[in-house]
Amino acid sequence: VPTPPQLPLDYPRPALKTYNGHRISVLFDKDLSDGVSEFSQAKNCTLFTTLLSIYSILVAKLTGQNDFVVGVPVAGQAVWGQADLVGHCVNFLPFRIKVDTQGSIGEFVSQMRSMVLDGNEYQNFTFGSLLPKLKVKRDPSQMPLTSLIFNVDQGMDAFYFEGSEARYLPCPRNHVKSDVFFNIIDENDQLSLELDYNSDLFDRESVDQWINMFMALVKDVVSATTENIATLLVAHEVEKEHVLQDWNDTAVDYSLEQVDLASLFEASVDKNPDAIALEFENQQISYRQLDDRANQYAQFFKTQGIGRNDVVAMLMDRSIDMLAALYGIQKAGAVYLPLDPEYPEMRLHFILEESKPKLILSDDSYASKLPAGSNYLVPQDASELSIQSTARLNVDIKPNDLAYIIYTSGSTGKPKGVLTEQRSICNRLIWMNEAFSFGSDEVFLQKTPYSFDVSLWELFCPLYIGAKLVIAQPNMHQDSDYLVNLINEKKITVIHFVPSMLQLYLMHPTAGQVPSLKLIFCTGEALEASLVNKCHSILEQVEVHNFYGPTEAAVEVTHWHCQRDSGSHAIPIGRPIANTQMYILDEHMQEVPVGIKGELYIGGVQVARGYLNREEITRQRFIDDPFLPNEGNKLYKTGDIARYRSDGVIEYFGRNDFQVKVRGLRIELGEIESILLCHEGISQAVVVTKEEKNGTVIVAYLVSSGVKPDTMALRSHLGRQLPEYMIP
Repeated sequence: VPTPPQLPLDYPRPALKTYNGHRISVLFDKDLSDGVSEFSQAKNCTLFTTLLSIYSILVAKLTGQNDFVVGVPVAGQAVWGQADLVGHCVNFLPFRIKVDTQGSIGEFVSQMRSMVLDGNEYQNFTFGSLLPKLKVKRDPSQMPLTSLIFNVDQGMDAFYFEGSEARYLPCPRNHVKSDVFFNIIDENDQLSLELDYNSDLFDRESVDQWINMFMALVKDVVSATTENIATLLVAHEVEKEHVLQDWNDTAVDYSLEQVDLASLFEASVDKNPDAIALEFENQQISYRQLDDRANQYAQFFKTQGIGRNDVVAMLMDRSIDMLAALYGIQKAGAVYLPLDPEYPEMRLHFILEESKPKLILSDDSYASKLPAGSNYLVPQDASELSIQSTARLNVDIKPNDLAYIIYTSGSTGKPKGVLTEQRSICNRLIWMNEAFSFGSDEVFLQKTPYSFDVSLWELFCPLYIGAKLVIAQPNMHQDSDYLVNLINEKKITVIHFVPSMLQLYLMHPTAGQVPSLKLIFCTGEALEASLVNKCHSILEQVEVHNFYGPTEAAVEVTHWHCQRDSGSHAIPIGRPIANTQMYILDEHMQEVPVGIKGELYIGGVQVARGYLNREEITRQRFIDDPFLPNEGNKLYKTGDIARYRSDGVIEYFGRNDFQVKVRGLRIELGEIESILLCHEGISQAVVVTKEEKNGTVIVAYLVSSGVKPDTMALRSHLGRQLPEYMIP
């Protein structure tokens, strides 16, 4: 039994079904009514079959589901031969409809004709009798099988009273039984539509849009504009103009050809040399001191033959020296590759073998994790660093030079390294400063592990604008007690939270007693309106901003300011930032109309170069930009499902594959499955996520190949290749 069709909701579905609603009545123009009749005759089918076929295509386009059930009311009097029987004897006939989006309209209408003829033979089998046989799981919030009803009615002729002419008028409704009821009336060869909808679920604006889409579909089908279902209901020219020229008109001249991460930092040093740049526990360091230390690193790298686009890996805990090393890598024109100290050795060894760094910077406590024969340096013990000159190297860094490589989970069982260029991350930082007008008096908190892309703006934005960056102790970013005390002690003004971590933080009894805090940035997971409302109520002085973006596009590419008391039930991901384009396309790379779900594609300067040594998947995910074909641009195929609102704001609806986010960490479930299947005791494995009281957890379902494996042995097997957060 297919999943009930899920039209995009404007309001959360209540836990118990509601019946509040409205009716909209629309008259077909005469030519369109005649066209439907002529098309039906040409296809040797009824008016009902033609209109149900078109309606089904609309549902498939709106929901993204190609297999669903639509309910059709049938008169029980006719079934039992009691045409004169008075009373409500309607039965509900469920039609299971499968829309082949690659097929032709003619073939689909023919299939629908056969289905309707076959289905009508079962009118005497009641809906109530069918449900127990199907064993459909009941949901008190909606009708079982389907909440979409479709009908074609014969209209009633005009009638006369003595001396008066009378006619039937549509009856207003404020009570509806289904989510959406499409009732088409054929009266004197003139079609009209009465659409009832549940106003607790849908806005009038959305329903009006569906009506316009339906009428456009009817017109295209009956006029034979196209024979392919795939090419129906794509964005019309006005919408395309909105997407291409209005909503994606984000061009801003940031002089990206002349800046890089090192030069942005050095400009702040020259402007505020004696200001405090970093603070870690009881240590402080000025911009001048940090610049000097970073220059010593850069000079040392030069003595090691490390220059532009050479990779330097880092296996270090958060500290002032870690930041100095990171900026030293940038000053040398090299590429930093962050390695999480929590990674198991097999994962570390794979990344190092693939990326082949010229040097590894490692804390002494982690050096034993490195492969034998690795070229590594323990900065704390390296006397050759302190004797280096503090002069700047002034390397000629190009905008398309690599800035960093960050590894993400890979569906094939191996992580993949994303190659990001200088201009990409610089665009992100410059936009952020321009959008928020940060001052040098801001105090940022760096608490995200530096192997995750979210850390990038924490590491680079504060020191680009001349602010102070406070470094949290390693492994303390999930401790709410520590965070509350640190925010108050250091007077933090700007902080980032993954939504699930924000939820935990707000549970702390003194979470609201942080008067210095002004801005909370959220990324990494879908942000719920309930969480934003809770945050606003506890932290009355704080603004909440929602960001969206993948590692493959320099982290964040859209932004939304969550206004206080907006009454919004859902938090969108917003609009594209500067020099970035967002397209929502169907499977044929056609722009979908406003309100229709499609896959989100990212264009613009922030799109990464691709994946390290993964040419095939790079070709699949980084495709030529068809909208700017002459500029050599690429689009990144995100796998995320989204839609445009009528105002150009983008709403996010999840994934079209098996990639998930757990506590903001990106995970390919296929990677976990692949490693499980390498265990000799496992023949089949399926890994999914499950919502529990304290958030999302990973669950693995296994079939053993003999003796049931020990759970701890399986965890140990996974732990040799996967970080802790990926183990079910």
